[in-house]
Amino acid sequence: MPEDKVLLADLRDRLARHGVAGTIEKYLAGATPGALATFAEELSRRDFEWIRAHRAALLGGAAAGAAVPAAADLAPVEPGTVGAADRPALGGIGRASLAAGEWASIVFAGGAATRFYSDARDDPRVAAVIARHGSAPPKGLFPLTPVMGFPFLDLFAAEALAAGVAAGRMPVMVMMTSSLTDAAVRAWAADADLWGFPRNLLVVLGQTEQPRLDADGDLVVGPDGHMVVTGDGHGGVYKALLTPGSGGARGGASLADRLRAWGVRRVVLHNVDNAASHPFDAARIGFHVRGGYGFTLTVVSRARLSEKVGLVARNPRTGGIEVIEYSVCPREVAEAADPDGRPVLRLAHINTNLVDLDAIRPDIPPTLYTGKKVEVGGRTVESSSFEMLNQHLSGLLPPGRVGVLLADRAEYFLPTKTVTGEDSLEDTVAALNRAATERLRSAGAVVEASARVEIDPCVAAGLGGAGPGWRVGEGAAVYLGVRHGEAGAPPFAAGLEVGAGAAFLCAASRPYGEVRPSADRRVSESPALAGRVRIGRGAPVTIRVEGDGAAVVPDGARLSGRVAVVVPPGGCATIA
Repeated sequence: MPEDKVLLADLRDRLARHGVAGTIEKYLAGATPGALATFAEELSRRDFEWIRAHRAALLGGAAAGAAVPAAADLAPVEPGTVGAADRPALGGIGRASLAAGEWASIVFAGGAATRFYSDARDDPRVAAVIARHGSAPPKGLFPLTPVMGFPFLDLFAAEALAAGVAAGRMPVMVMMTSSLTDAAVRAWAADADLWGFPRNLLVVLGQTEQPRLDADGDLVVGPDGHMVVTGDGHGGVYKALLTPGSGGARGGASLADRLRAWGVRRVVLHNVDNAASHPFDAARIGFHVRGGYGFTLTVVSRARLSEKVGLVARNPRTGGIEVIEYSVCPREVAEAADPDGRPVLRLAHINTNLVDLDAIRPDIPPTLYTGKKVEVGGRTVESSSFEMLNQHLSGLLPPGRVGVLLADRAEYFLPTKTVTGEDSLEDTVAALNRAATERLRSAGAVVEASARVEIDPCVAAGLGGAGPGWRVGEGAAVYLGVRHGEAGAPPFAAGLEVGAGAAFLCAASRPYGEVRPSADRRVSESPALAGRVRIGRGAPVTIRVEGDGAAVVPDGARLSGRVAVVVPPGGCATIA
């Protein structure tokens, strides 16, 4: 018997044993020997226990996956809050925990972003990102901030750097990727400068992928023999953390072991497309630590009954906290309202969660997702996936170990699902602009409504003297990205005017100087090595200082036209 026929017979036998015998006839009839060999190699690496559970959930032949409680089994949860009276104490607890080096963040950066890009291929911003990163660029690398256009991942790195310098102990930043996003995210981690964020504390964690099944429960395979796969869900983060060799760990250790060796005891999990995740928010960390929780869910009030969010509820029979995914939540549960028309289950889960490493476990019950159309061999196939959700850890822990914290929606939840429209990039950019504008106005500036403002996380609470007497005109742009001034003075002074349509961009490649953590991640900033700027009263200018360069614009200087000044490392420029 020819070798390819032997291989085909063996494949038929193996598939039949696992209940997916229809795969060959549907997808590989007449396949080349090379395609069959590719399929056989991939098949040898598949987890058939997972596939059997997936089929059981899809076909209804057995109980499998995460159960959906009935409406009668759910009750509202009374969340905790961080009020004005609590914030100082909780913030102090959180800052102490950060200073002890207990925290890392894990960004869920594995999504294919198909919805994000599907309706915006003609958008020039989309075209530019595709030209730079390839045909399926990760959403985390899409330009985001209102003036400089830094992407999501840069923003999170800037926040981590600011938190580390403030605490004196640098947190670790982990990006969980899929096969679609891994190469681009690794290239970003290797090449992006990120204002001096220590590269050894940027970690990429690969996500496990599982095959998609069609409506009959057979594997979906392309003509080339490659299975159509998808990630095992963001709840797969726990299994990935515990897998030996994960995240660059060596000697049989896992990334969880590597984090513990660094002194990390807890992690913040969050979506890559929520620019308001604020993973190192000290008061929220203090809430988690003071409560003695193993897992803390961040929630906001639901905007409407039809909003596509997970619903947080308590199961009265078990006392446990449940998060019901919107895609599998019965309509009568999601839209249950009180006599005043308000949702009975009013808490929306935003997928920013705090979890102790000692509480994680790999056996998260998966959730079945159906109806995903995929293109295979020139035809459209309706497929399903079986995915773990990280929040379902809450149902596996004792109720007293689970915290629920109600956060302000505008401050902590900016879902960015599309380029335009509802929950869009445009909405997120506008929200970031409003927040920075209000901060500058609160410091004493007059900022016209059409102006764009961006303030880097490196800028201290007092804005380095920015604000008093400032006027920012219609259509103007302001970016503040410098922390230190020259000769001990603050970088900015009163009375700055940025005229209509003008730009005032003040950036430093090293706003903290050289950030060099010790083995236990202790850090301190070095102002003498930082980029320094001194802007006198009433002087509009665009400046970038590299390394430890310094720039001075004297009081009363008047500059007009298009001014762009770059000061090299070690240089000092007086601009007048």
